[in-house]
This record gives sequence, structure tokens and C-alpha cells, in this order.
Amino acid sequence: MNQVNYKQFQTRIEYWEKIFFTSIIYSKYGADFEIYAIDENSNAKSRIFICYADNEAEAHRLVDQFSAWLPKINAGRKRLHSARQREEAQLPHE
Repeated sequence: MNQVNYKQFQTRIEYWEKIFFTSIIYSKYGADFEIYAIDENSNAKSRIFICYADNEAEAHRLVDQFSAWLPKINAGRKRLHSARQREEAQLPHE
């Protein structure tokens, strides 16, 4: 398994500025367990690969861990987005 710490996870999620990921899932392909962040609310159903897990138990553990981190990251992103909107609203328009 690729060890992914909070900062690495946050960087992957925040890289996609226009997508708000809503949940974490795992998929099994052959012997591989792959962990993804997905956006269930958009029509595109965007997903990004996070890491591999060694087995199904590890996949469940990672889904639980990343699912706990995701709301915190999304809350920070929403605050930043709101602050940017307030700044833009205060700029003089030509």
C-alpha cells in the first residue's frame, strides 16, 4: 500500500479546485484494491485515484480514514471560496 498522510491527501483533493469530492470509495480490480475520492453530486461523477490498499480490510480502513478527513478539507475549501467571493465583490468594477 502507498502510505498517504493527511497533507498528501489534502493536496490531492485541493488540486482539483472546481470539484468538491463528496465521498471515498474503494474498487477491486483483480487482486488490486484502489481507493478513490468521488463527487457524487455532479453529472460527471468525477473521481480521483488516491492509493492502493493491500487487501479488503486495509481498503475499509483507508476509506474510513479518508472519509473522516474529507469534511475537514471541504470545510476549509468552502471558507477559502467564500473569502475569495467576498474579495471579488469588493473590487471596483470598470
